[in-house]
Amino acid sequence: MKNKINFQRTLGLLFLPIIWMNASLFAQEMKAQDSTGLEQFDVNDIHGQLFISRRFNIIRYLDRFDYLRTNEKINFWERLKFIPIHKKTNTYLSIGGDVRTRFDYFKTDNFDALPTPTEEYRYDQRLMLHVAIRHKYFGVFSQVLTAWRAGNDLPDSPVDADDLALHQLFFILKYPHESTGKQSYLRIGRQEAFIGSGRLFAIREDPNVRRSYDGARSNIFINRFKADLFYFREVPIEPNALDNDWLSDRELFGIYTTTPLHNQENRLNLELYHAGINHWENFNQDVIDEDERQTVGARLVHRHNHDRGFDFDLEANYQFGSAGGIDINAYSVSTDIEYFWNINQKEHRLGLEANIFSGDRQANDGESNTYNPLNPALGFLSRTPFFNFSNLITVNPSYRLLLPKGIAVTSETAFAWRQNTSDVIYSPPGLPYFGNTYNNENSYVGFIPSIELEWAPSAFLSFELFYSGLFKGNYFSGDSQNQHNMAFITYLRF
Repeated sequence: MKNKINFQRTLGLLFLPIIWMNASLFAQEMKAQDSTGLEQFDVNDIHGQLFISRRFNIIRYLDRFDYLRTNEKINFWERLKFIPIHKKTNTYLSIGGDVRTRFDYFKTDNFDALPTPTEEYRYDQRLMLHVAIRHKYFGVFSQVLTAWRAGNDLPDSPVDADDLALHQLFFILKYPHESTGKQSYLRIGRQEAFIGSGRLFAIREDPNVRRSYDGARSNIFINRFKADLFYFREVPIEPNALDNDWLSDRELFGIYTTTPLHNQENRLNLELYHAGINHWENFNQDVIDEDERQTVGARLVHRHNHDRGFDFDLEANYQFGSAGGIDINAYSVSTDIEYFWNINQKEHRLGLEANIFSGDRQANDGESNTYNPLNPALGFLSRTPFFNFSNLITVNPSYRLLLPKGIAVTSETAFAWRQNTSDVIYSPPGLPYFGNTYNNENSYVGFIPSIELEWAPSAFLSFELFYSGLFKGNYFSGDSQNQHNMAFITYLRF
């Protein structure tokens, strides 16, 4: 174990000089390459990333560097992003990587009722390297990942460490639509997936080991209408080198459609979707068995292009199916409204979000009403994910300030109640937590304040410092301690 950690630490330290070189060489802004529209905005914004309009995407196969073909002056790092293979067909090789280093402090990092608070310090490191071949009509993308954790007194969970994983390897066929600038595609192989708002399908950015799938995804454009079809099998995480199996039994499939309703000044999309799962574990209070569930939903999302105005994101879905012979009847409703204004190169965003995730109405009644969020981005409720999105009602006021020179400050508070007192609440992995008693009548879970400071001195380098706390309500027993998490994170992308 010690040799393994030393080896991974050495890999990480090799990239420290690159961090400082990037900080000094590339402080200037890079040209925005937003070729993915709302998809790029959603992915980066939800995960708290400051480089929405910068060079890199949090999902690296969305990066585009075609513009370097016409640049006369290209430095060493830009040459890594654009290595011509065949100039006549504009085929090029692109090499890149991501290094994330994270220091965490936790106080009472668990749901147990402890007589005295516990404290814990953690150091996480994740390294991802990728190689891509890009052509107008096809492409290949490969990415490896290594992740490790030190300072943890508890056994590592599967999402904490992986010696070496083939995280992504896929082939893509593309069909450009010259008249609209869009492109349809078929992507086959191991890949990350972020679909829609991220409330159902996300990449698990916060833990050390990100989520990927084996399968196929096709994006079809008909004029401005887009249909996203996918069939995936989630890649299981194994701790040793290159031992992640292919084609697991955990299935996810469906269709996600997007219809633009907007003009040049406003971006308004109507999104309709269906997603199905098979062979997933279900751990709610009624049943512990395989979950075969269908989700149908709609989302209306608006992004404003003016200096001030309202943005909104409205989403609702319904779930049905069966788990262990018990019928499923569950739902969720989410609203997120923001008012923003720009003054003197400063952007202010004042937001209010509200969510309802259904809970079970009655135990052992032959029907499960507990909502299953599938594979969500858990940062919706707070910077530190204390709960999963099941049996909850939340109200989340927030304020975000974007300053010049890549600085942002975000403050938010989530107030949480149980949606149904006959059901429990659930931890981020989806396991039930029974609180004070199994079926107590207290619904108030608590409030979760978060404050976050971000600084991106360049398109390649960013820092994040945040605090999140859970101040527990009367659902928890009287001697259960509040929880606190502080973290400092550095991101390097090249």
